Amino acid sequence: MGAAESSAGDQSNCGGGQRQRRGRENPTLSVNLACSLKHLGQKVGLLDCDIYGPSIPLMMGINQKPTISEDDKMVPPSNHGVKLMSMGFCWKEINR
Repeated sequence: MGAAESSAGDQSNCGGGQRQRRGRENPTLSVNLACSLKHLGQKVGLLDCDIYGPSIPLMMGINQKPTISEDDKMVPPSNHGVKLMSMGFCWKEINR
């Protein structure tokens, strides 16, 4: 196989991203895609960098902030088997 070719068994890491416009279509697509990939047995994490109205934590049903483990690493909250980091977790602290 060439460098540009790959079989399904060779894909241990797969990443995706999208440019967000103002609207709710993109976050909905991101959440649905992440949950669908998890349902198919993939290891999935979702990063929400929207500073104008982070809605992915609300869609995912996550209300808690990330925690810090004993070895000083940030542990993202998860729901539906999908780990999530969001600007929304920081945004509420800034606006208090």
